[in-house]
Amino acid sequence: MGQYARIQDTRLFRTWESINGRCHNPNYSGYSKYGAKGITVCPNWRNNANEFMAWALLNGYTDKLTIERKNFTFGYTPKNCTWIPAECQAGNRGMTVKNTSGYVGVNWHKKKEKWFARVTIKNKRIEIGKFDDALEAHQARKQYFIDNNLQEHLRIYELQHQHI
Repeated sequence: MGQYARIQDTRLFRTWESINGRCHNPNYSGYSKYGAKGITVCPNWRNNANEFMAWALLNGYTDKLTIERKNFTFGYTPKNCTWIPAECQAGNRGMTVKNTSGYVGVNWHKKKEKWFARVTIKNKRIEIGKFDDALEAHQARKQYFIDNNLQEHLRIYELQHQHI
């Protein structure tokens, strides 16, 4: 083989395997959060690693980025995917089933009887504040991204709240 790596040994190929596994293989780790919820990989990508990899390389892929679905309710397609830094991915979780606020990163604290706004930056959870109103907490979270020039986090925030 010499200086040429096999496609199957690349990080990009492993990404392709991973998105297909979690969306289409019930025995795959993470299937319950993807395939079981109806998240799929478009047929062109599902059946052709080369097509997925060509799209990735034409759309900014580097080994320092991770694949991200722009709209979390839709599957992996060229129009719905982009590449983002891993530290942004960590803070890009949707609402948990326990969330009653309707806003990502805003949760009710029963003992303090307040709405808490939080962000996760580079795997570090940051408390923004406690608020009487969920909307106020939501707005403070957005303002945190603006004030700290966290453009990629702000973009993700806006994608998460398109329906609001």
